[in-house]
Amino acid sequence: MEDCEMFAMLNWDQVGPAAMTSVVFAMVGLGLLGIGYELLDLLLFRKMCFTEELKKGNTALAMVISAFILAMSLIIYGVTN
Repeated sequence: MEDCEMFAMLNWDQVGPAAMTSVVFAMVGLGLLGIGYELLDLLLFRKMCFTEELKKGNTALAMVISAFILAMSLIIYGVTN
């Protein structure tokens, strides 16, 4: 099948709503990720400032934060799909 035929088969009536839905889910996902990050900071690391520790070069904290963000992203992906 040529590219022109595939392009013509696209249902343009559904492109706008699908794009809007994707944007809404992305915004909801980012909001939930931000809330989760703040809860992590509030509940687990009360006595520690993330920014100061990262400026000091605390790679262990950076790995914990990145693992948390990855885990939350996977959970949010599963919930929104």
